[in-house]
Amino acid sequence: HLPDARLMKWPPVLEEAFAQSDAVRTELKMDAESQMKLQMEMLSIGLLKDGKKLDEVVGAETWRRIEKRLGMTAMAAKNLQPWLVYMMLIAGEVQKQYAEDGDGAPHKAEAALDVLLYNKAEGRSLDVGGLETALEQMNVFTQLTLEEQVTLLKDVLDDLDKGDAESAEGSDDTLEILLRHYLKGEAEPMMRLMEAEYSSETEIGRKIAKGLLTDRNIRMADRILAFTKDHPEKTLFVAVGTAHMPGKDGIVKLLEQRGHRVTRLHVGDLAKIARPGTALPKPPVTEEAEPVVPKPPVPEREPAGAGAGK
Repeated sequence: HLPDARLMKWPPVLEEAFAQSDAVRTELKMDAESQMKLQMEMLSIGLLKDGKKLDEVVGAETWRRIEKRLGMTAMAAKNLQPWLVYMMLIAGEVQKQYAEDGDGAPHKAEAALDVLLYNKAEGRSLDVGGLETALEQMNVFTQLTLEEQVTLLKDVLDDLDKGDAESAEGSDDTLEILLRHYLKGEAEPMMRLMEAEYSSETEIGRKIAKGLLTDRNIRMADRILAFTKDHPEKTLFVAVGTAHMPGKDGIVKLLEQRGHRVTRLHVGDLAKIARPGTALPKPPVTEEAEPVVPKPPVPEREPAGAGAGK
């Protein structure tokens, strides 16, 4: 979901997989109309009820921290439920990362990877769509009590403060570390980091992890299988957040449990899926060194006068 140019450099094996696809599914519909509708739905669902104001709900100290983070948009946030402000803070952190003075600025892309992929599929007139609806995604938050939402909001403020402190000390933030593992195809260290991010000993933490990952993974896997059952003649290209793929509750494992064989393709695996006639990249040409033939040893010459008197 990141607007990072490093993610846009597709290896040939990925380009080929996309070229062979008849349909594309992302988590949500990513066209402009659907995204506008999403924003309106979030605002409609996320308003506080009964005349309540967020600064009164969270308390003066937490509100001060929110104001510091949101700046001019804080006034509009006064009418929003804590879960929606929680999402605003996370989105703001990504924007900050790719702002002109942010660490990710040199890699800023015009849009997030899933948006560009969706647009590319529309440009090819492929069958496009989402595996979920916006309401389904937001359900994990809207079912929380107001007290649970406040706890969630305070937790993310603590996390952001911790991240700022680490950045000030010159440490890479978790997002950048995850991105580097992703680009190298290092699934195991990436999974360990994500498990640490989503693990929690609190009830609210477990509830959020279950709603954001486990429950959604099941729903998305079900819909992937439903599509393949209804359209066996079509090749489906699916792009979802990395956290949904690996692990015992990930989409890959769920598909395997339903009898499907899942094969991971690596950067150099183009030949495994290439269609007949596809031009394969030639292996790099290396100049062979001429064989070195050892020369016979040169016999040592006796010094002048050696052997005299014999």
